[in-house]
Amino acid sequence: MSDYTPSLSAARNAYSNGSADRISQQGADSEFERFIAQTKADALTDLADQMRDRFTASWIRGKARELTHGPRKITGAFAIPESEADCGDND
Repeated sequence: MSDYTPSLSAARNAYSNGSADRISQQGADSEFERFIAQTKADALTDLADQMRDRFTASWIRGKARELTHGPRKITGAFAIPESEADCGDND
């Protein structure tokens, strides 16, 4: 098996030339475009499902840690010093 992957235009031309006997050239082009659009939509749906599953798994792990060890204290650049955290807006 080779590692060659045809370009989109080469695949479109091969599809259009191979279907010349059953439908018009314009019909073949639009059929190919629908196929590509459906393939891209399926790929994006799969990606969204994978991202949702990973986020959900991370969220569940975080909640489990929070329940067993307590909430995690924010440290570093985004931490609010204790003196400012207690003040509030007294204006």
